[in-house]
Amino acid sequence: MRLTDGLHAFPWEGYENNCNSYFLGGSVGALIDPGHLRHVDRLLDRMSAEGIAPEDIRLVIVSHSHPDHMEGLPRLQELGIPAAMHPAALDYLDQVGAAMYQWMGSELPGVEGITPLMEGPVGALDGLVSVYHTPGHEPGSLCVYWPDQKALATGDLIFAGSVGRTDFPGGDHARLMAEIDRMAALEVEWLLPGHGPVLSGAEAVQRNCEEIRAMFG
Repeated sequence: MRLTDGLHAFPWEGYENNCNSYFLGGSVGALIDPGHLRHVDRLLDRMSAEGIAPEDIRLVIVSHSHPDHMEGLPRLQELGIPAAMHPAALDYLDQVGAAMYQWMGSELPGVEGITPLMEGPVGALDGLVSVYHTPGHEPGSLCVYWPDQKALATGDLIFAGSVGRTDFPGGDHARLMAEIDRMAALEVEWLLPGHGPVLSGAEAVQRNCEEIRAMFG
């Protein structure tokens, strides 16, 4: 689904659990969150239908290490596409995070070749986008901000009308709410959550943040 010239959303449309994926095109070339392994080829087909080829993907950014966002990464690595995520998410996989894959019946992806991605402009993407370390749902959670389009991909930090779960190991509700407040200070016209509908318009995005504070703060 094309949102703007260069900004594409691939919302999950199915009965099983899976995440939304996003492609930041133009000079950026970033794919955010490949989702479950069994659905990656479907994602690639949907991207192809919008004129996006695997060679257009310069970098896969993983918002956090949970299976519904990351399990399909090896399929893209097989195509020679580099990947990056926060080092705290990599550490989480080496610890309790790996158990989540067993609980969910998912295959734990290898972390070889994944570049640690710290908060700030992403050098591999010429600094055109920035990432923010936003723990709370998972210790290594990231948000991705594309200032040119005023687009913020939030992973499982904040959704339309809800927030990410904090009852998983490593969750921290107070920290999650603090990070939502920090992201609310950005100029955002497109809120791109890891699950559920996209929000468009700065007023709708700010209203959503205010309602979230009232409900969950």
